[in-house]
Amino acid sequence: MVGAEALQSVQFVTVKGKRLAVLSAEDWEAFIEWMETLKDTQIARAAFTELKAAGGDRKRAGWLEWEIAEKIETGGGRAAFVRADVAGKADVRAMIGFAEARFGGLDILVNNET
Repeated sequence: MVGAEALQSVQFVTVKGKRLAVLSAEDWEAFIEWMETLKDTQIARAAFTELKAAGGDRKRAGWLEWEIAEKIETGGGRAAFVRADVAGKADVRAMIGFAEARFGGLDILVNNET
């Protein structure tokens, strides 16, 4: 089952005046996997847009930072590179949400302004 199909199985209930969405754990997992795939697609599109805007300059587009994270992962470590504008609440929320989803939480945050 894909995430879009999982959404079809959602049932709504009202508890203590709040409307809640209810779905099975299996459907929830399918939905999350689908959402992660969508987010990956959005990240890839944004990355290629940044690369194009940087005239193909991988350093200006921030791609070198991604390669460092990939090397850490390849070596058995766990790392991720996330480009975010820490002045924007939405970016900060998305970045922390990414860390929670990927790593189960956020222990260290390095702000490396370039």
